[in-house]
Amino acid sequence: IFKVSPKLDYVTKKILEGDEEAVVLFKELPMTDQVGKQVITRLRKTLNEQQMKRIVFLPPLNDRDYRDTFKVVDVIFDSFPFGGHTSSMDAFSAGVPVVTFPTDLMSGRCTQGFYRFMDIPELIASSLDEYIDIILRVGKDKAFRQQLSARIS
Repeated sequence: IFKVSPKLDYVTKKILEGDEEAVVLFKELPMTDQVGKQVITRLRKTLNEQQMKRIVFLPPLNDRDYRDTFKVVDVIFDSFPFGGHTSSMDAFSAGVPVVTFPTDLMSGRCTQGFYRFMDIPELIASSLDEYIDIILRVGKDKAFRQQLSARIS
């Protein structure tokens, strides 16, 4: 949750508008409970009541429960400008696609580097609109998602 910048509020809104079945999960860490409250307050200013019902904040999880969350997730969106590294690797080990929007920060380019190594450029966005479009496509297009998952695994 500490990687959820205000820029992701807009992305979250667009995802919920673009996919009426989407549910967005945020994972809290033991030290981020106050940050989680700030994110909820901020999201309430951006999302309507129905959209807020499709936001889920997962409590801090043990390793097994954390790994089990990948069984119910269709797509992960890499937080920006921070990006992912360990969380992206965890998703890859479960075959879950991570959509990334690389930044100028090294930490915001790790997932991009992984995908370049795997030759999977389809999940690297070059603009915010493309980032949202890719997330929506992966979330809604099961055949596309399965094809990507097979390439990631």
